[in-house]
Amino acid sequence: MRVQGEERELREVGLYVHVPFCLSRCPYCDFYSTGAPGPLDRYADAVAAELDLVVGELFPGGGVRLDSVYFGGGTPTLLGPAAASALLSRLKAPFVAAPDLEVSFEANPGSLDPEGLRLLRRAGVTRISLGVQSLDDGLLRTLGRIHDAASALDAFRLARLAGFENISVDLIYGIPGQTLERWVDTLDRAVGLGPDHVSVYGLTIEGDVPFHDLYGPSAPLAAAVPDDDAQAAMFESAFEVLGAAGYERYELSSYALAGRTCRHNLRYWSAGDYIGLGPSAASYVRGAGRWGRRWRNAADLDGYLEALEAGARPPAECEELTKGQAAMEDVFLSLRTSAGLDLEGFRDRYGVALEEGRAARELMGQGWLVRRGERLALADRAAPLANEVLTRLLDVDIL
Repeated sequence: MRVQGEERELREVGLYVHVPFCLSRCPYCDFYSTGAPGPLDRYADAVAAELDLVVGELFPGGGVRLDSVYFGGGTPTLLGPAAASALLSRLKAPFVAAPDLEVSFEANPGSLDPEGLRLLRRAGVTRISLGVQSLDDGLLRTLGRIHDAASALDAFRLARLAGFENISVDLIYGIPGQTLERWVDTLDRAVGLGPDHVSVYGLTIEGDVPFHDLYGPSAPLAAAVPDDDAQAAMFESAFEVLGAAGYERYELSSYALAGRTCRHNLRYWSAGDYIGLGPSAASYVRGAGRWGRRWRNAADLDGYLEALEAGARPPAECEELTKGQAAMEDVFLSLRTSAGLDLEGFRDRYGVALEEGRAARELMGQGWLVRRGERLALADRAAPLANEVLTRLLDVDIL
């Protein structure tokens, strides 16, 4: 966009759209969902209305570039291709859409069909993220998934046939009953498909999910959960198997072939602006307030719909960040990525030379952090212990 004969750099933003509907709720999942498909038309209208209110408040002058949209859930495919296409058009309207706009759509392998995939591709979806989780039928049953390994493999092939050149698969380790051998077998089979991106997540059993009553620390089947050492071995084996297959780990849980990193994921880890739409969705805007503003909508579909149909913002918890909070968030998020923290940018923004602090110098001396020019990053050997290393780094007066 040109302004008075000069090129003006547009501010960029990403959108996350939470679709809180599932045909069946997995017993380990703590994301907000309502079970039944729900009032889809009302929901799409509410999401578009929420965006209009947020944009009107934060970006009244316009001139903002939209460079990623991520539909998550829940099961976003329950929207249907026609509704998804119409909603996507409404979401792009307040912005200058990037020519290479990344539009990601999470999909349950058990909810896909060839025609639906083709229609999603025509609607402008550029990237499919398949919730495969495992390619072991026994472990899929443990997880309560509605698909088996064969249908996951079929879903991947159907997505390719529909024209998707950018497909991600999600995999979970630390499943009750999972061994290192079973995990490596899933990794090998997943690599054999040739996905463009792979996300690997350690299973976390929260206190408010059915799995907790079965597999929580004091539950009857707790011993079936792989222990910390076994899960560390699974984490490291993912790095080895995927690295040998040509995938680069660009964030602790995210691997991609060259040119296939998820733009929306990187926006989170680089503390870029993103707006979350829908109940339970989170947002962060760096320029709102002195050091940034974040908020999370209440996990309440009825309250969400009622508020927006009355012309109001939905109930949410909102926080204006302090300088210290913003600095700590930048450090914690950036150091999850392989690129690491931009030290010069950090000094310019906060007036702090993090690399000169006692904790940073100790961690670099011990080989847990490495400095590459003006960037500070986790060493590969520190990845399984990232939270501990980052806690040590942040537990200092310098911030």
